[in-house]
Amino acid sequence: MRDACASTAPPEANPALSLSALLAAADLQGLDRLVFLTTRTLKPVSRRIGYLVGASTCKNGRGIIPIFGRASGEHQIVQRGCVIVSLKIAGEQCQETAKRTDALREAGVPVVDIELNGPDELAVELFKWEIATALSCSLLSVNPFHDPDIRESRTRTVQILEQIAAKHQPPIPTVRVREEELELYAEGKTRLQISTLNMTEALRTFFALRHREGYIALLPFLSFQETRRQVFRRIRERLESTFGLPVLITPGPRYLHGIGQVYKGGPTKGLFLLLTADPVNDIVIPGADYSFGQLQLALALGDFESLGRRRRPVIRLHMTRGAEKGLPQLESILDKVLGERRFLTA
Repeated sequence: MRDACASTAPPEANPALSLSALLAAADLQGLDRLVFLTTRTLKPVSRRIGYLVGASTCKNGRGIIPIFGRASGEHQIVQRGCVIVSLKIAGEQCQETAKRTDALREAGVPVVDIELNGPDELAVELFKWEIATALSCSLLSVNPFHDPDIRESRTRTVQILEQIAAKHQPPIPTVRVREEELELYAEGKTRLQISTLNMTEALRTFFALRHREGYIALLPFLSFQETRRQVFRRIRERLESTFGLPVLITPGPRYLHGIGQVYKGGPTKGLFLLLTADPVNDIVIPGADYSFGQLQLALALGDFESLGRRRRPVIRLHMTRGAEKGLPQLESILDKVLGERRFLTA
């Protein structure tokens, strides 16, 4: 693969060059969502590749947004503004994924089929994508090795932690809506665009800000055990079937390094719902003047402020009595907001 991707290789036979041309052409033509359809065993690999492409290309309000699809997902969701990557290992069959890929290809959606002979080719495939991504960034006049937007979030997090250490409490922002165990925070442009009559109206007007060819990002700064995964799967399915947009569930603070640059520096097509909760059992960090819970909250607040400064539509929902009590209330409110509505293709 190294030899095949070298500058001395024939351009027409260079796999990295072909892939980079596809990525750059897709971005220039407005196909800025790269959707990965993979078998279960390759999901971690697809995320690694997607984060690589997204973080490298997403700068100055443009770039390629990685979307991680599901075989059973809504077919219409990825018919507009998307390029599909079908990644699989020889011998692993997923009829549902193959059926969906064929249907998208017949609908005129660009599809790239990649089949690996075995696990020993994973490093080879990652190498190809690394070269292709750097080349595509060159074609798009973007520096793939510079992440300007995530640095600001880190700087703000440090400032919040310094305030906690000095005053023994985090910044106290204004609560826009409070209902039972939930508090809603919104600042800047988003605060002016949503209703503060009640939680249902606030979320209804927030979802009205969605982009027709964008995505919804759920950013839970919570521990992610299986019961909570199930809640977020249900929420994702309701949102996707209602609005016809892909929903990315990226738990914090892990997403900050992987896909944080995409959210803040990429196309302004995302709708961001950040979730925090008071920890039930907090633990003080040895040698520090703050706890693990305060550290996690500082990371969430830093990114919330960074998204807002970039005029991304973002709200934060805080669960004052912990996630166990807050998530059922959130799911109940979303049921009221979404009702029986279902998106219609234009």
